[in-house]
Amino acid sequence: MNKKIVEKFNELKVIGDRSKVNQSIKQEKDTALICFLKDLIISREVADFEDIGFCYWNISDNYALLNKGNELYRNHIDFYNYIKTFDSKYLFWLVSDATQRFTLEKNGYYSFWWELYRKSVNENKSKSCLAEFYAHRTAISLNPIMPHDKENLIFVINAIDNFLKNQINNIDFQFYNTIFKILCYTCTSSTSAARPCACRPADGVCGTYGFQARKDCYYD
Repeated sequence: MNKKIVEKFNELKVIGDRSKVNQSIKQEKDTALICFLKDLIISREVADFEDIGFCYWNISDNYALLNKGNELYRNHIDFYNYIKTFDSKYLFWLVSDATQRFTLEKNGYYSFWWELYRKSVNENKSKSCLAEFYAHRTAISLNPIMPHDKENLIFVINAIDNFLKNQINNIDFQFYNTIFKILCYTCTSSTSAARPCACRPADGVCGTYGFQARKDCYYD
C-alpha cells in the first residue's frame, strides 16, 4: 500500500480514545473512511490481496463503530466472498473483532457471525497463531446484551482448548493461556450454560505484551 494511501487512511481514522472526540466528528470521519476504502477497492487502486482485505476489514469496523449492522453484514458478505478462495487461515480475519461481532448480534445477525466463526475453525488448515488467537478471543468475549447460547459456548471453549494444546511449545503460550483463562472464567461464571474452560494453569501472569493487530504481523 503506497505512502499516499496510508497517509490518507491515518488522516481519516479516529485513533486513540474515541470518547474524547466529538460525536459528529467521529461519524463524519468514520463515514469518510468507509467511502475512501470502498473507492480503493472499486478503482483497483490497491491490488495486493492483504491490502484489499485490510480495506474490507476496516469498512466493516467503521460500520460497527457507527452501529450500522445491516451495512456491516452486507460488507462482511463481500469480504467473505473475496477471501474464501485464498488460504483458509484468512477466514479468521472475518471474526477477529468483538465490536463487529456485538454489532452484528445486536442487529439480528447472531447466527451469521457464529456460522462464520465455526467455518473459520472447522476449515482452517494453516498455522496462523495470532489471527486464530484474535478470533477465539472475540468469540469468548462476553456480550452482556446477548449472552452465548450453550451450543456456541461449548464450541468456542473446545476450540480454545485445542488451540492451547497446539501452542504448548510456542514462546507466546503463557500469554495466550493467561488471556483465555481470564476470559473463559469471566464468561462461564456469568452463565450456567457450560463447564469452566479447561485451560492449562499458567505459572504466573504475563507482563505487558505489545500485541497489535497490524496487517503486517497478523498472519505468521
